[in-house]
Amino acid sequence: MTNNNSNKKFNTTKTKPEFACIGITDYCFFECKMCDKWKEDIKVIKGTPRPTLDHYKQFIDDLAILVKDDLVGPIDNRFTLNFAGGEALTHGLTLPLVKYASNKGFKTLIATNGFMLNKHMIKRLNEVNLTSLSISLDSINPKIHDKMRGKVGATKTVFDALEILKNYEYPKVGICSIINRQTYIDIPKLINWAKTHEAVKWLYFMAVMQPNNTVFQSGWYKIGHFEYLWEPDSKKVIKIVDRIISEKITEDELIKKDELKIPLLTNSYQQLKAFRDYFENPENFVKNKSPCNMDLGIQTTEVGDIFMCFHKKRVGNIRENRLIDVWNTKDTNVIRQNIKSCATNCHTLINCYFENDYPFDLIEKTKQTLSSKKLTQIGNK
Repeated sequence: MTNNNSNKKFNTTKTKPEFACIGITDYCFFECKMCDKWKEDIKVIKGTPRPTLDHYKQFIDDLAILVKDDLVGPIDNRFTLNFAGGEALTHGLTLPLVKYASNKGFKTLIATNGFMLNKHMIKRLNEVNLTSLSISLDSINPKIHDKMRGKVGATKTVFDALEILKNYEYPKVGICSIINRQTYIDIPKLINWAKTHEAVKWLYFMAVMQPNNTVFQSGWYKIGHFEYLWEPDSKKVIKIVDRIISEKITEDELIKKDELKIPLLTNSYQQLKAFRDYFENPENFVKNKSPCNMDLGIQTTEVGDIFMCFHKKRVGNIRENRLIDVWNTKDTNVIRQNIKSCATNCHTLINCYFENDYPFDLIEKTKQTLSSKKLTQIGNK
């Protein structure tokens, strides 16, 4: 591995990552309607070399140095290293790297479509000390979920996997569900099902965005087949988001009464209110009086490029640079400042990168439009 010595470090202590994701592969055998990663990559040139096991280990070593204070204490409270795709379980290095990162003290998480979660795979995930497993499930109705994921049997394999996973303490299992035109109506059924399933420890919702591996466009939801994803009657979707908020308030009440130990719904109130703003007006929901927080994230692509934000320049490449050398350079700081000053109405922040009400300026009318007595309470939380 070579080091880029053209950039002199300006600061090696003050700035540390808050989020890290190894995008180990863009390959996926599903043909999801809300993600185009299964199509030919629009950015990567065919034949570009991929990182080796040693490249990834060096990256993990350097990340461990940067976040060393967050690698102690209870495992569920430690810095999370995400492994994503595509379908991360299709890549031969994923499990060895999970084991390596776990041994370094990281909380580890794999996002998966669930199709490869048979008895053998689940046993291996346990053996490499995977902390968490996030399984995609947009509806418990196979007609909806299978169609959205472009794979017959997608729903059944998730159900089958959960029956096996309930016998393991680790990995802990959660469901990730995308709110879109085809799925929102069934969300109450999904919540009720998740409440009673022994294996499901959390339920996390995401708002549908412009699909991955497509050219960023304002007004994407009005373009071609993307209309399939976006419900034009925002009031219908907002009603369902309000239902999620109401369920979350109920969970809080049960916790106060000591009738519930751990909440199922993991979205914050701020994020759910941001969902309301977003579905009501996807062009104007974003803030940007406050700076973007993606300057604190690290994402690697399947070819090793290191980004904080995919819409800005790369920071380096793990095949050529050590993270510890490029994270706090003068050039990286320029990228960081560009991110902070960005005024693009970017939807990425509403899901994985959402951080309480930062960087969103929550619209006051959100509180005023919540109709039920329970919902009006969230304005005071």
